[in-house]
Amino acid sequence: MSSHHFVREDQEPALLVYDFHITSDHYLLGQLLEWSPHVFADVPVAERLLKAGFKVDTILYNTLKEKEKASALQDTQRHITLNQVPGVASASGKLSVHLQHIPQDDINVLNPPISSLPDLLRSTPKGTLALYWDKKKAVLNNRGKYRKWLPEGTRLEVGITAKVNSSIQVTNLVSVGMEGSFPSARAYRVKRNGMVSIHCHHDFVVLETGP
Repeated sequence: MSSHHFVREDQEPALLVYDFHITSDHYLLGQLLEWSPHVFADVPVAERLLKAGFKVDTILYNTLKEKEKASALQDTQRHITLNQVPGVASASGKLSVHLQHIPQDDINVLNPPISSLPDLLRSTPKGTLALYWDKKKAVLNNRGKYRKWLPEGTRLEVGITAKVNSSIQVTNLVSVGMEGSFPSARAYRVKRNGMVSIHCHHDFVVLETGP
């Protein structure tokens, strides 16, 4: 995945690092940081990011103990800001709360809890939400269109977030069935190297799973 895959036309997306593993995430995180997005993370993740030499711009905390740890990290890098968020027990709820406290319309998320994908499909953000994990990428889009250069053979799964029957117009894609990673997903493969486009009148999600 080259860095140009992360660029947006209107503004650079914010980056929420939900989880971070130095051995497996170093390369991808470096690409996501190449365009200097505003980076959000909770206290434990922020500690690991800073220790590994990556930047953090806003630390999300809930409890007084977390605030104390966040303040200590802030003392090491004065540009860091702190933002208190409500405490939530479930992983999917935690992710939703964090997203609600990010002002940017477009957001990239590294290592989200995959179990939260169905919940996120029902509540897309103002712009585009891109999820990165385990060499996969899911794009939740409420702008009605998806356009990207992809190599031949790349597999995509497209699902409508609303419970409606809606047509999907695609370019440079061939249908390979209706079985996917989430309900009502339509599976496609890229016909040839080049631009791929998807248009729909409703919000939809695109899951990129590679060849």
